[in-house]
Amino acid sequence: MARDAKIEVKTKDGAVSGGVFLPASATSISLREKSGERAIAMADVAHVRVYDAGRRVRQGLLWTAVGAGAGAGIGVAACPGCANEGQRAKYVGPGVAVGVAVGAAVGAAGFLSSPYRTVYRDR
Repeated sequence: MARDAKIEVKTKDGAVSGGVFLPASATSISLREKSGERAIAMADVAHVRVYDAGRRVRQGLLWTAVGAGAGAGIGVAACPGCANEGQRAKYVGPGVAVGVAVGAAVGAAGFLSSPYRTVYRDR
């Protein structure tokens, strides 16, 4: 983990501390909070999470695509004969279009995911 990375440390008693990562040792993890520097014993750490600015965007795009694909599949399954309708162009039935839209909208909830990724969890 890079020095000066934004981190969040949760201790086994449930307290959460957030701040900037400082060098850690084998026995403790150090961070700089607004109130000052603090060292937390590794024996007391439940998990450590690091801020990743692009994580929320990646998760949102991934789940939007997954939702749209699932919606398209459900739309085709709901009306299998709809794809053969129409004249010169391929006809996309309303079930497929609605399925894609609803699936993408539900998948877009991935943009609400946490921007933190877990780098350490005590077993």
